[in-house]
Amino acid sequence: MVVKEVLDDCFSVRETAVKHGIPAFGTVCTWLEKYRKYGEDAFIRKNKKNISVPDKSVIPAPPLPALTENEREELEQLRVENAYLKKLKALVQQKTCSTHKKK
Repeated sequence: MVVKEVLDDCFSVRETAVKHGIPAFGTVCTWLEKYRKYGEDAFIRKNKKNISVPDKSVIPAPPLPALTENEREELEQLRVENAYLKKLKALVQQKTCSTHKKK
C-alpha cells in the first residue's frame, strides 16, 4: 500500500513515511527497490521452513574468463546507455507527477 502511494499517487518517499508513521524513510526506499526488482511478489510472505540450504559439497562454478577490449568497450557503452535511460525515466516520471499535482 505504501509503495503504491509513492508510485501511483506521486507522493514523495518522505511524505509517505510520515503519513504511515514509518520512522526511517529509507525503509520505504528499500521497499521501492524490492518492488521494482520483484514486482508484486516482493511482498508475499513465504514460509521460511521451505528454504533449502545449499549443499556445501557442491563445487563452485569456475571463474569467468577475462573480457576482451571490445567486450569491455561494449559493456561500458551499455552501462552509459542504461544510466541515461534510468535518468530519462526518472525525469518523465517526475514531470508526470508534477502535472498530476497541478490538477
